[in-house]
Amino acid sequence: MRRTLKERFRAIESDIRIMANRKTIIQYDVMMGLICAAILSLIELISFFVVPAAEIEYRYFFLAASALMLVQMIGFWAIYQNDFTPKTGVQRFMLYGQPFFVIVIGLAITFAYQGHSNRIDSFLIAIFAASFIQIYPQKRRIILFLFSLILFNGMMLAFHGFAAPFLDGLRLSIMISILGYIYATITYQSHKNRIATMFMLEKAIAKQEKHMQRLKKVYDELESSHKITEAMMLTTSEILKNDRLDDVLQLVLDETIKLIPQGQAGSILILDGDKMSFRAATGYSLQHLQTITLSVDDLFQSKQADIFEPTIIRNLEVFDSSRLSDEKLEQFKARGALVAKSVLSCSFKFAGAFFGSINIDNFDSEDAYDEADKVMISHLAKQLEIIISIHKLYEKAIRPTKYDELTQAYSRRYQKELLGKAFEAAKESHEPLAICTIDINMFKEINDRYGHEIGDECLVYFADSVRANPFENMIFSRVGGDEFSFVFPHAGNAEVSRYVAELRHYLEVNLFVVGGSKEHVTFGCGVAVYPDDGKELAGLIRLSDARMYADKTAMKQN
Repeated sequence: MRRTLKERFRAIESDIRIMANRKTIIQYDVMMGLICAAILSLIELISFFVVPAAEIEYRYFFLAASALMLVQMIGFWAIYQNDFTPKTGVQRFMLYGQPFFVIVIGLAITFAYQGHSNRIDSFLIAIFAASFIQIYPQKRRIILFLFSLILFNGMMLAFHGFAAPFLDGLRLSIMISILGYIYATITYQSHKNRIATMFMLEKAIAKQEKHMQRLKKVYDELESSHKITEAMMLTTSEILKNDRLDDVLQLVLDETIKLIPQGQAGSILILDGDKMSFRAATGYSLQHLQTITLSVDDLFQSKQADIFEPTIIRNLEVFDSSRLSDEKLEQFKARGALVAKSVLSCSFKFAGAFFGSINIDNFDSEDAYDEADKVMISHLAKQLEIIISIHKLYEKAIRPTKYDELTQAYSRRYQKELLGKAFEAAKESHEPLAICTIDINMFKEINDRYGHEIGDECLVYFADSVRANPFENMIFSRVGGDEFSFVFPHAGNAEVSRYVAELRHYLEVNLFVVGGSKEHVTFGCGVAVYPDDGKELAGLIRLSDARMYADKTAMKQN
């Protein structure tokens, strides 16, 4: 795209500023050559018209000098347009011969003037112009000023012989040449010092920038560490509210995806015996993933020298195609679990041994993650190890107070706490709350017939049956012996009746197996609903018990 005249002038102005800084010799030489050629061309042209004829012998020297400088100016403009690079031999000759041209033109005009003093003045102007239009190394300085001195005095000798004008001109020209040489030397040394200073400054700035980058990296790592620590503290506090490790893992996964900028989905796998099982997922169906069976050898890290080293997988489908069996590959494809363009993965341990891996997926780019993300996922894996350790300790210390050891249902004591909170919440929200008491029928006979160990197995069978038929937010507890309690927040009598019918049907279809025989386990059930059956918790509990015993009696009679 062609630049406007205004843009060209701005570009020239910028280049003149660069030239004035004398950062590079070639820029200075080209810009000064261009400016000098333009000024001298204009001055010689003006001189042609304004210098009186009586003062000059060869008037057309001015016109010839103006034309020569105009050609020089055009040549330097071409070099400038080529980014300060002479492209042809003519341009290179023009660039390096410019000071000599100035001297020759200056001396030619000097001897075109009438009078000795005019010649010295013109020589002085020529030396001054040649001194600053370029930055000369020592060899060129010596050649230029010796050339000027010899040429001037040779011409003076030719015109005047060894007369007084020649000797006077020799004295003055030597002094002028030496001053010009000194000025050019100072300019060159100044340039060298400036370049050396600029190099030192640039080196210092580069070093400072490097330190700043390190500081920024440290700051970013500290900031990331702070965010990770903050998120994990939140997760740790959730452990005290949630007894299920899977819920804690899901919370960790969700927080991890928030912390890693390019994270869009992910999963956590836990070692279960000799198999890996999906225990948390975001962006995928956890139920679908849990139908896939994986071994440790199927993991991304299994071929690494250090299994705990974070890794980045680019194009998951291509990567897994070379590692997984066709059957497992099809399972992943069918569940839409191979669409990630990039996966950030890291293993973690528990009690010093491999325990699982966390994977964060990106669907947009194979280059979504970098080394900084690997550092972050490594930090998160360490925090995850701490959280799992805390959860295991919590489970070991606190779980017995909240769960029945045999059936893993809530304990009687913890059930009272949860029921109290649920009842207060129901009163505040004006929502229904159903309390259901269940007692297993003929349990004493099972104990007497098969023994207490089989009786315990029967209780576990019943608890597993309940867990196989979940109800949202249901509080399931064992209150003693073969008696269980169910609390249904936001549910009325109709919903609870349907659930009880489904549970009874499940027990009819899935009989309790004892040795080679099967037992049909039934139960009596009583339900009391707030606020329909009462507004006091104690009364509702008593009513639920009474209805349960009435149900058992009716079942015996039938």
